Amino acid sequence: MGSCIKRRVLLVCVENSDRSQMAEAFARKFGGDVIEPASAGTHPASRVSPTVVDVMKERQIDLSTRTPQLLTTRLVEEADLIITMGCSVKEVCPAPMVKHSIDWKLEDPSCKSIDEVRRIRDEVERKVRELVDSLRPGKSQDKSEHQERFSFDSGVPSIALLYSDTVSRIFASN
Repeated sequence: MGSCIKRRVLLVCVENSDRSQMAEAFARKFGGDVIEPASAGTHPASRVSPTVVDVMKERQIDLSTRTPQLLTTRLVEEADLIITMGCSVKEVCPAPMVKHSIDWKLEDPSCKSIDEVRRIRDEVERKVRELVDSLRPGKSQDKSEHQERFSFDSGVPSIALLYSDTVSRIFASN
């Protein structure tokens, strides 16, 4: 895997206290060989949600020392791919929509029970694992399965198929 290029993936939500923090942590855990993840928010909270910290500990991931960070133009410019978490970030900040971006349309875990947050965590983990698998050489995914699972706001045909060969095409053009 020495010849594998790490892709910079920016995971964005409004507060950077829940979904994007979980996604970044899973990307580091499962994709450190192919992804250089970062997360940010358009209006960052003062801390990561305590419930998210608790449910991530169940996966042996400690987010207790993480601090939400502000989405900056520099982070956007440095990213190869931007993934929003389903929080209508483009309404708050249009910057992520200027590059290759997708929206995972994840439910907001704020004010949810711990069981609901666990379900959302599991969905975040699944999506991150699929992204990581799509970036590993020799891995392929069923395009029709991904077309059904993911929706994209950009309207760009090459992004509409994202996972598997589309991610490869996006990165090949950079």
